This record gives sequence, structure tokens and C-alpha cells, in this order.
Amino acid sequence: MTKLLFVCHGNICRSPMAEYVMKDLVMRAGREAEFEIASAATSTEEIGNPVYPPARRKLAQHGISCAGHAARQLTAADYGRWDYFLGMDSANLRNMRRLFGGDPEGKVTSLLSWAGQDRDISDPWYTGDFEATWQDVNAGCAGLLAALTQKSLPKLVVVLGTTACGKSGLGVELAKRFNGEIVSADSRQVYTGLDLGTGKVTEEEMEGIPHHMLDVVAPNQPYSVADFQTGAYAAIDDIIARRKTPFLVGGSGLYVRAVTEGFAFADVTPDPALRAELEEKTAEELYAILREKTGVTLSNGEEHNHQRLVRSVEKALAEGWEPPQAKPRYRCLLLGVNFPRETVCRRIDDRLQARIDAGMIQEVANLRAAGATDQFLDGLGLEYRYILRFLKGELSSLEELKDELGRAIKRFAKRQVQWFNRDRDVLWLDMEGDFLAQATRAVEQFLQAP
Repeated sequence: MTKLLFVCHGNICRSPMAEYVMKDLVMRAGREAEFEIASAATSTEEIGNPVYPPARRKLAQHGISCAGHAARQLTAADYGRWDYFLGMDSANLRNMRRLFGGDPEGKVTSLLSWAGQDRDISDPWYTGDFEATWQDVNAGCAGLLAALTQKSLPKLVVVLGTTACGKSGLGVELAKRFNGEIVSADSRQVYTGLDLGTGKVTEEEMEGIPHHMLDVVAPNQPYSVADFQTGAYAAIDDIIARRKTPFLVGGSGLYVRAVTEGFAFADVTPDPALRAELEEKTAEELYAILREKTGVTLSNGEEHNHQRLVRSVEKALAEGWEPPQAKPRYRCLLLGVNFPRETVCRRIDDRLQARIDAGMIQEVANLRAAGATDQFLDGLGLEYRYILRFLKGELSSLEELKDELGRAIKRFAKRQVQWFNRDRDVLWLDMEGDFLAQATRAVEQFLQAP
């Protein structure tokens, strides 16, 4: 059991807020048996007092009760009892180390440092800004929980980033160096026959490295992010069981996060009547409903995929639906690839021309001839949507197709960067420098770390 003690000057504002936020996070993660959590003060001013009313109200806004709390004082004897002492500011840290005669075992840390920030959590007793304190405390506790629970998890290396920036090639090079296998995280490469349009890695490009989650479902068939997560988990767990290194490689942000963050997707029984009603709505209408109901923001083309949006909205409208809860299954190293904007645009143009020359338009025509519906192809977005329009005569020339499609891919690349920039844990590689050496060092350190 890991024992956590949250400490501030008094014990009626920040430290009890952190105590009860952490208890709530641990409870929702189903890990209550793994932690003991409490809070204390380095002073005697508020000993025995309950949580300060504004702090209590802020916790209540988020459904967290702190009833029964009574402020207590930190003692020197606590050092032997607790594993971590989480301070709210630099003064807390100094006071604790003075009380403990130093910190010989390295137990005293700043709470906000677990969220990757080197600053104090402001004291709402003086500032009156309980919302800012809540946000800091919540971020620190979430980072702390993730770090502590992932120490015992198996390791997964993730290569993510912008389209046309070399994710697949980097994944293969790293897998060759670290006895690895690759699990694709691309929402379109799961379909058979979608090769040139998705940039699916060829057998020659694999260089003997096994790849998983490619060609797992036929066109027109329903396939969700939950389906992908199940398949990816199975592939990664099998790779680990064979004592090889798993690499998750791809640019579909939702698919990557489903694995790295470990969302638990609730199963909802299909509702034929509701589904028929939703089928009549456009992708834009469905996405608006999904955002209003869940607050979920999609990217990387997922916001245009009609088939998947229908199923997502159907689940969100089901009675008793709750948003997916995160419970990480792996300890992840996130490596990001991206070039300056002008370089990305040039690479996109060059790749688009190469794929057209290789037969990408004919690939879409063949898919239609084999039974892939126009609705399915349009829902895939980008190459398949615009080539479909070209084949239907909605785009009058090859030059118009290249112009419209090129601009759409560049907008998509920009959204990818915005999506992945949300995650502060991504190590963005210097793609104009020796990025392979940089990535190799990062993977070596990650795999060697306890």
C-alpha cells in the first residue's frame, strides 16, 4: 500500500482539497485498496477545524464530500509512517524538511511537480481564487496517481504525430533496434483494401518487423474505437508475453489515447429505432449532439465519420450512460514527429502526387466496384472522400482534385498537431536534426528505467 500525506501551512484549504480530490480519483480508478491518503498542517493555527467553507463548496461542485475532516498537525514521527509528503508551495517544503531534519529518503515533493509544473499552488485563503487552486490540485493529483500506478505497468513506446512526417519509418527503425513489433494506430488502416489512400506500410517497408492491427475488418463493416482498443490490447499483451518491445505507431489521436489512457468503454445494447433516426442525420449534426451530450472533441477525421458517429451518439443517449473512465494499462513513452509547417506542406504535396502516380484513384474505383458504399468511402474522409467526388464528377479535373485534397490534408495535419499538443508528456523529436539518435536514446532510457 502506498501512503500519501498532503501538507500545507494550515489544514483547512489546499491540503484537504488535495486529500479528497485524490481519494475521489483513486475511488474512480478502483484502486482504493492500494492507497492510504490523508492531509496535515505544518502549523498549529487551525488544528481541529473543519475544511474552510469556500474550499468545501468547491469540492461539492465536483461531487466530492469532505465531511468529518478535522485539521491535524504534522509531526517528525510521520516521516517513518508515510511514503510521500506532497507540499503545496516552497514554504511547505522547507518547513517539512526542517521538521524532518532533511529528507534522507526523498519523500518530500511539490504536488504540482507531478503535473510537470515548477511553481507554487496559490493559497486561496489570501487570493480568494478557489477555482485556480482546484485546477492545480486536480492536475497535481491526477499526475501523481498516473505516475504511481504506472510504475508497475508494462512499458509501451508510442510514435505519434503529423501525417507525412515519417512515423512508420521511425517505428520500423526503432523496432529493429529494440527487438520490437509494431501495432498500428490508424483508424483507416484497419480496413482491407485501403492501402495507397491510407499510406499503409508495405511488406518491403516493414523490413521483416511484424505489424499488427492492419487489415482486420472489411469495408462497410462497423468498427469502433472500442473494437480497436480490444484488438490493440491483445496484440500488445502478446508482444510483451513473448518478451519483445511493443511500439504503437500512428496518427489517429483518439485511437492512440484509447490505448495510452486506457479508457473503459461501456457496452450499450443497440437501439434499432434510435439508430434509424440517427442514420438520417448528417455527420455535422451527429457531432454537435455528441459534443453537447458528452463534451468530447474529435479530430483526425473522426468528426466526419458518419458510421462511427451514429454508434457514438447512440451510446451517449443511452440511459445510464457515463463517459469512459481512464485506467492506464501501460507505462508509455510518447515520441512525437513533426516538421515546420512549410516542410509538412511540401511533404504532403510530394506524397500526394506519388500516391496518385501509384494508382490511388484506381484503388478507390476498385473499392466501389467491389461493393464499398459511397457513404462508407465518404465517411473515411480525405483521400477517399475527395477521390469519390472526382469519380462522381463533382470535381472537374485532376488538378482540381489535387488542389482540394492537398488543402484538406494540410488542414488535417494542423488539427493533428493541435490534438497531440494537448499532451504535455510528448517528447517532440528534432526532425531537422538527428531525430533517430534522439529517439534511440529516449527509448533506451525508458526501457532501462525501473
